[in-house]
Amino acid sequence: MPVEDGAEQDRWLRTLPDRTPREGEDTRTLAEAALDHLLRGFDPARRVALEECAAARDLSIGTRLLGSGDSLFGEVRGRWLLDSPGAVTPALHPWLRRLLLWRLAGRPDDWDAVHELLAEYFRSEGRPVQEMYHRLAVERIDEVTGYLVERFPAVPAAQWIAEFNTITAAPNRLGQAGGPLELLADLAPDEPPEAVTAASVIRELITVRWVWSDPLADPGMRLNDMIADGFNQLSRLRRNDIVALFNEAERYRHWRHPLTRAGEG
Repeated sequence: MPVEDGAEQDRWLRTLPDRTPREGEDTRTLAEAALDHLLRGFDPARRVALEECAAARDLSIGTRLLGSGDSLFGEVRGRWLLDSPGAVTPALHPWLRRLLLWRLAGRPDDWDAVHELLAEYFRSEGRPVQEMYHRLAVERIDEVTGYLVERFPAVPAAQWIAEFNTITAAPNRLGQAGGPLELLADLAPDEPPEAVTAASVIRELITVRWVWSDPLADPGMRLNDMIADGFNQLSRLRRNDIVALFNEAERYRHWRHPLTRAGEG
């Protein structure tokens, strides 16, 4: 790994799961070795099924919709692979889920099909935030922007921020060759906006936080200031209830995880 902290190190870390150890006879990638350890005893077919189910934040929904049924869910729960056993929303451990999604990203057609299926399910259930989470996973950026622009003046700022954070935590299968700025360049609109509007600011903020949310896309958290600037711009475009937007800008500028602050998380 490059010693100097910077763009070269970011690009190296972007491909970390597909790298192999330098020494020894083990030719497996780091992701394969970790999954072999965590999923010891799972046959290949069940591993593939679990990769697809990992697209859902709620594993019980994933196993039900994707045809794996209760047996796979029960096996995962019995192996203590859930993030918080007994939680209201059963979710895979974050590290395991990222590894599984990394594998699923290597099957682009399956990635798109699974996320589209989940998006349609949440649309039919009247859960638009979860729907947009999966729309963003397949790069439906303009559709997600339209939803958040419509919500911006309609709900309290704190609620809007919570919805925005949930949606932009969506997984991605962006390219592996570049650092965070290169990834953002690929997500920019074909025609740059002629003026600063709520829509243009929100669209950029969506893409920036989406990349930032992936620890392998922005391992150095270099996009914090861009996110902070976006929230400052939004505070100038909203007529009232702007304190939450200012606070969010400050949180990114002097990064503090929500769980470290009273009243959040």
